[in-house]
Amino acid sequence: DQLIGGLSGQTRFLDDRLLSTLGYYFSQNERESENLVDAASTDFSSDSFKSENYKIETSHELSVGEEHKIRLDLQWREEAGKGESSFNGTDSAIGEKHQGVLGEALTYIYESEAWFGDVGVRSDQSTEINDIFSHRTSFGRFLSSGKRSKIYITYGTGFKLPSLYQLYSSFGNTSLDHEYSRTGEVTWQGNLTQKDLSSITVFDNIYRDLIDYDTSTNKYLNVAKANSRGVELQTRVQLQTDLSIKAFFNYLDSEDETTGLPLVRRPRQSFSLEADYQVTAFTSYLKYGYRAKRPDIDPVTFGRITNSSYGVLDLGTEYKINDEFSIKARLENVFDKKYEEVAGYGTPGLSFYAGLTGRL
Repeated sequence: DQLIGGLSGQTRFLDDRLLSTLGYYFSQNERESENLVDAASTDFSSDSFKSENYKIETSHELSVGEEHKIRLDLQWREEAGKGESSFNGTDSAIGEKHQGVLGEALTYIYESEAWFGDVGVRSDQSTEINDIFSHRTSFGRFLSSGKRSKIYITYGTGFKLPSLYQLYSSFGNTSLDHEYSRTGEVTWQGNLTQKDLSSITVFDNIYRDLIDYDTSTNKYLNVAKANSRGVELQTRVQLQTDLSIKAFFNYLDSEDETTGLPLVRRPRQSFSLEADYQVTAFTSYLKYGYRAKRPDIDPVTFGRITNSSYGVLDLGTEYKINDEFSIKARLENVFDKKYEEVAGYGTPGLSFYAGLTGRL
């Protein structure tokens, strides 16, 4: 189960040269799993973990002349969680845990009629993990007068903190370190026809201490070093005023540098196709997503296996009540497809979601 909400706003100062935003966001998550006695195992186990996430962030972007901007971002994130587990009738509880992260980022942005780029640095201080420093640089050139066509290069570092579930649940590992990544990309974006906006991205990623799940120990762990490289293709075609088509394709080549084998649960090919239709106050979509076969770990023998490919159909709609409020609803896995993202672990069948969004 999941509950998500938030509130944000923005205003301008200094003759509109300073744009300031402030936002507050929260989510509540509940994860439950159950392993029943069957032919493969005589053990019964269950696990539940409830967590709450809060985030406050503010951004201040100052225009310095026509081509230069400086942006300051501040963010505070806090996660609280607790859980319980049972193994063959023996219960254990996980007391409430907390994790907080304070982040600060400073970015310089440049954009002229022909060139654009940015340089940014970020520092994060965590109550659970060591302090983290990251950076990002992007540089590119516009290829058309309307700036719809461009090519650019991006290089940066990033991180991902382990969640409280990954640290303290019955599947957790309190020795987990943060995941570090180094990314390089080259992207072209532009028009192939008069009705589309398309992009091609070639990327190369290097990971250190990648967070993954080890089914042989039923614990999360850090993979010493891994890499992935590939290409992404995206396009959006406006067929009519009220009808558009989106397509996405990803080709991925990955490797765990410790074993020399491809990373588990990462398909070489994946794609999605989506149709969006808008009429008066209604906007609806139909989306099909596909993931090719991929390596995985057998939950019984712990040997490497190949997990089957699958495709899932989703649909959704949004009704705009007025300029401030709208109602959203969606169906996921419309045909109740049976598949496993992780071998041995089922996924939700036909699911329904609904919500109300507002902007003041």
